[in-house]
Amino acid sequence: MDVIKVITEEVPQIIVTGIVGPQGPGVQWRGAWDSETEYAPNDVVGYMGKTWITEEGCIGKEPGVDPEWELFMDVGDIDGGSL
Repeated sequence: MDVIKVITEEVPQIIVTGIVGPQGPGVQWRGAWDSETEYAPNDVVGYMGKTWITEEGCIGKEPGVDPEWELFMDVGDIDGGSL
């Protein structure tokens, strides 16, 4: 592990770098959730102001209700929900 100390005029920062891990599978943005669309693993949808990801893939399963979907990001998580 390398430690790099960067000093700026405003705030000193310490940056820690390490070994880069393997590339993950990535995600696929599918737009607004649709009950008739078949979703594959790692598909991400928007529904009820939040984004959801499925690890298993599914069809007709509602984000936030059915366990096939996990919360990926809530708009409130970014900048106090101002987006």
